[in-house]
Amino acid sequence: VRGSGFAYRGTGLSARVALVREAISMTIILVLCVIVVVRKGISTDALALKGMPAAGIGPGIVIAIFAFVGFESAASLGLEAKNPYRSVPRSVIISAVLVGVFYIIGTLAQTTGFEGAEVGLDKAPAPLFDLAGLMGVSWFGYVMNLGITASNFACTLACINAGARILYQMGQDGMFPSSLGRSHSVNQTPHLGIFLCLPLAVIGPWIIILSGHGPLDVINWMGTVATLGFMLAYLLVAIAAPTYLRRVGESFTIPLIVGAIGTLIMLYVYYATVWPIQPWPGPLWPIIFIAWMVIGFVWYFIVRSRTPHVMAQIGAIHETNEEYATTRR
Repeated sequence: VRGSGFAYRGTGLSARVALVREAISMTIILVLCVIVVVRKGISTDALALKGMPAAGIGPGIVIAIFAFVGFESAASLGLEAKNPYRSVPRSVIISAVLVGVFYIIGTLAQTTGFEGAEVGLDKAPAPLFDLAGLMGVSWFGYVMNLGITASNFACTLACINAGARILYQMGQDGMFPSSLGRSHSVNQTPHLGIFLCLPLAVIGPWIIILSGHGPLDVINWMGTVATLGFMLAYLLVAIAAPTYLRRVGESFTIPLIVGAIGTLIMLYVYYATVWPIQPWPGPLWPIIFIAWMVIGFVWYFIVRSRTPHVMAQIGAIHETNEEYATTRR
């Protein structure tokens, strides 16, 4: 609810709040990583990927992609940014690099810290909290929990901001009710989309928790289904970006090569999520994802059959926005 309030009041405010909270969380985690390295060094087994099962690569990549999801969120704020053609690409690239380095450091520290522990990293209910105890600084685990809470808040805020703007664009395109394509008269934020995102964000976790499962199940299960959707979006962008650049007469050779690599990786991960067959409820997540896709396609064809002019104008608003963004370079 607080996240929706920040998102409603303005993009600048919500971005600053998310940045500060995420910076605090990352600093706390890095302090624990330094403690691990000072006391135990770095595990050579982790660097050599010793003991990594081949069957776990696919599901592992899905979770890894889930951890990266959000690095591209700056793109959804392009029309609200100053110098969007410079600031947005720079933000996306810097986010991806920083997150990648951060995850490598965190993974090495956790793998090293749990070596020889009675409860392994894969079985630890709260890995970072437990890691603090293994390093002899149990009190720091409570500081870590505060940092994780701050990070979760920042993540929720980012999701609401991005999701609301997707609903806003779809409302303007006519795929959803036009009311979702309106912005607040004072704050200039997609307020109706923001308030719609709030219940959509909590329904799934509530159902899982009320059915007797724990928070880690919420993260793993919903994260997997959501990541399958993000992967589809990334795959489509990998195909569409060089196509679009070619159409408008821009250089597209490098985007074509990178897009082809990205497409092959996404297709492999999709394959690895269904084969070999994962323990239950693993097989359920691709089914849920496909069901959502079917619902989306059904809705698309319903709109197309009822209002064919809506399909014809999709993208026209984007071109207008493109011209508007160009004036803000």
